[in-house]
Amino acid sequence: MVGGAVRYEDFSDFGSKTTFKVGGLYHITDELGLRSTYATGFHAPTPGQQNFSALTTEISEAGSLIETGVIPPTSPVAQAVGGKQLEPETSKSLTFGAVYGGSKLSVTLDFYLIKMKDRITQSASHQLTDAQRAALIAEGFTAAGGFGTFRFFTNDFSSTTKGLDLVASMPLEITHSGATEVNLAVNWTKTKVTSFDPTDPNELLSETRVIQLEDNNPNWRGYMSLTHNEADWRGLVRVNYFGKYTELHVNAGSLRIDAGSEITVDVEAGINIMDNLEFVVGAQNAFSNYPDRNPWDFIVGSKYPTTAPSGINGGVYYTKLRYFF
Repeated sequence: MVGGAVRYEDFSDFGSKTTFKVGGLYHITDELGLRSTYATGFHAPTPGQQNFSALTTEISEAGSLIETGVIPPTSPVAQAVGGKQLEPETSKSLTFGAVYGGSKLSVTLDFYLIKMKDRITQSASHQLTDAQRAALIAEGFTAAGGFGTFRFFTNDFSSTTKGLDLVASMPLEITHSGATEVNLAVNWTKTKVTSFDPTDPNELLSETRVIQLEDNNPNWRGYMSLTHNEADWRGLVRVNYFGKYTELHVNAGSLRIDAGSEITVDVEAGINIMDNLEFVVGAQNAFSNYPDRNPWDFIVGSKYPTTAPSGINGGVYYTKLRYFF
């Protein structure tokens, strides 16, 4: 089986874009098949990215608090250091995988490769001169009087992302009256910024931002779950795994957190009180596992890394009633 699609769009601010996708599936046997897709794509800049302005607080390289402003990329102050009208992000992607569907086991394994160009991000912080501060105030950014530095959104870099997805499910016969299934999902993803050149004086991306883009999400994550359904009740147990990752506390390159992997457990049980009414009790992160402690929590706060994929609030326990119409 083969398929394809073509899409044309026209935008008043940056022109037209044509994208396409082709894909195919070939069955070697009734149970085993090979599949692949190739696609191009784009992501248009949002009005917020093109016109956004804000005042925030960040940590300077010296470790002190400093006020920084986010200004539109078309502001003359931003244009003086490389800012310009945003363009769409573009991508090319390729996937290749295998799918197996037997009576006792179902498995899919897919490899994917995504190359992106002109990705939109915030630039590195630039020191604000008195003349630039006065120019921003004249533009209408009255808060610029308190700015120490400024940033803006920009099409600044290219990246390559590659990864593997493994999904498997297997039914088990534990009781004669119920249905039991084991599910496994594992993902490996690695992103590399391919255009960063720290020796280029016109480079808008910072080493801090590169670390965030490449290492802030874990390369490995996955889960294994066991579900059981009977006529009047059901149950779920799921074990989640999150690999190691790196966070830069308050976006400061000097405040690096190299956090380790974490395992959490979710459980849920439901019982039918009536034909259309179910009572449910459950827990997310049932054993209230917390991520590694933030060694820089004495600066601005945050006991744990705020981007921890397993969450920072410990266990969540709940009950609920579900009514089916």
